[in-house]
Amino acid sequence: MKLSILLFCLGFLSVLGSCKQDKVVPLMENCNVLVSYQESIEPLILNSCGTSGCHAVGGTPPVLTNYNQISVNSQNILVRMQLDPTNVQLMPFGGPKLADSIIQNFECWIEQGTLDN
Repeated sequence: MKLSILLFCLGFLSVLGSCKQDKVVPLMENCNVLVSYQESIEPLILNSCGTSGCHAVGGTPPVLTNYNQISVNSQNILVRMQLDPTNVQLMPFGGPKLADSIIQNFECWIEQGTLDN
């Protein structure tokens, strides 16, 4: 009887834990496809950061308008993307938190060596 109750509770807790929106799969299980800088990373950063006026030339440092600037600042960008939405330093500034899948894709790009591909 105790075993049945324990199994029920564990099952119930696993259901509750699986209700997150856009659940992130651990990095090593989800980075088996090569992330393209030109197709995924560059458009994300330029549309959300670099050309939005915030991190463009003359905007708030760091400038994020080309591969070198983005790759050098990639760890800091990732940290800002992952912040709690109530944090005033969440990026993109003033916008909603990016989807977990977008953040995961950026994290995979870093894990794969921030390739200029």
